[in-house]
Amino acid sequence: MLNFLGLLAPIFFVVVLLEWFIGRRKGKEVYQFSDAIANMCAGMAERMFDFFWAIIMLFAFKWIYDNFAIFEIPRNVWTWILCLLAYDFLYYWYHRLGHESNFLWAVHIVHHQSEEYNYTVASRQSGFQAIAKTFFIAPLPLIGFAPEFAWTVFIAAGVHQFFLHTRLIGKLGFLEYIFVTPSLHRVHHGRNEEYLDKNYGGVFIFWDMLYKTYEREDAEVRFGITSGFASRNVYWSYFHYWVDLFRQAREIPRWKDKITLFLQRPGWLPEEVKPKTAPKPKPLDRPKYAPKAPAQLTVYILLQVFICLLLLAGMMIQKGDVKNGYPTLEAFYTEYMSPWEVAAYAALITMATLTIPVLIEKRKWVYYAEQLRLVMMAVGVPFILLQIPVGNPWGSLIAGLFFACSFWLFRMRPFFSSNANEENKHGDERKDGSDVKLALS
Repeated sequence: MLNFLGLLAPIFFVVVLLEWFIGRRKGKEVYQFSDAIANMCAGMAERMFDFFWAIIMLFAFKWIYDNFAIFEIPRNVWTWILCLLAYDFLYYWYHRLGHESNFLWAVHIVHHQSEEYNYTVASRQSGFQAIAKTFFIAPLPLIGFAPEFAWTVFIAAGVHQFFLHTRLIGKLGFLEYIFVTPSLHRVHHGRNEEYLDKNYGGVFIFWDMLYKTYEREDAEVRFGITSGFASRNVYWSYFHYWVDLFRQAREIPRWKDKITLFLQRPGWLPEEVKPKTAPKPKPLDRPKYAPKAPAQLTVYILLQVFICLLLLAGMMIQKGDVKNGYPTLEAFYTEYMSPWEVAAYAALITMATLTIPVLIEKRKWVYYAEQLRLVMMAVGVPFILLQIPVGNPWGSLIAGLFFACSFWLFRMRPFFSSNANEENKHGDERKDGSDVKLALS
């Protein structure tokens, strides 16, 4: 199963290119370069985290099923259907509470920060979300669904949800009353007042009809979060809402209210502190945050994203062959991955997903961080991950390629400046609309 997930990385890249191409042919350019790169890097960071978390999740589900399963559910086609319905019901409430509780919204907000709507947005997830989701779907093995049923349904639902994230598919007639469709999920991503907190279902839409959170797409959808998010830093996207929450909690005098803040829905504050700390929503027609990269830097960034995708796919394909479906945690980290490999993969992918999207913002610090990353890649990829002996020509060649990238980046050093904040703020502010251009210069 993990090998299969590894193969999805290059397939994802092809699907994104296909959507971009079809959109251009239809005159609907739904990609903005800096946004798409940030989304893909967020997705790679989340996939890396999920790779390690999936082992824990599989192990935990098998342990629950073997020791605490309430029923012994037979394995047949009806079980698949029942398991999918049970999963989607649990997912509805996980997703809804992810919007109605501050601490869960702090985990889920990453997925909603993009002001575009395309297949890269589907990959824009927080690694912490996998942990939260695990607790919500843990009742499946407890009820009596075998772990392989729960895991397969989990993957199948995820594939369905991926293909919801497009503006190129319109309404689908009667299917709009049974399944979650791209149109209905666009509503969910809208920051229009009438679209807030609607359409939480993952596969089926009738949960939203039942619990009165259903809304059809009528007015043009404006995507993103109401407060806006003007950054391409993947890890700041993970923590910025937490920072806001703790700042608000510091202004609240009573400990009871401090704790309540994290449990209440977004926007809740005690009356006495509301005037000082309440966040102000930005106008619906606000300019989009869309920093531009010079053409040479754009080509460099695309190359580094492609290399990182290969690195992620290699990690999952080469090291994802888990025998008998359920390894012990000790066996996984000894037989399948050495501690050095675990550390190398984690460090290289973390650094890549930190620096690559911020290169577009041309901040001075990221130039030095990227140079450090290239040195790490030159050492880590050939000599730790590929285990090529020092002195072997192939190892020297691979290391040399990364040092060549370092020299290329050095030639672009004038692009990076200390006043990047102002350049990004005023360099490419665009009104919302369907004529989103792919910023390549």
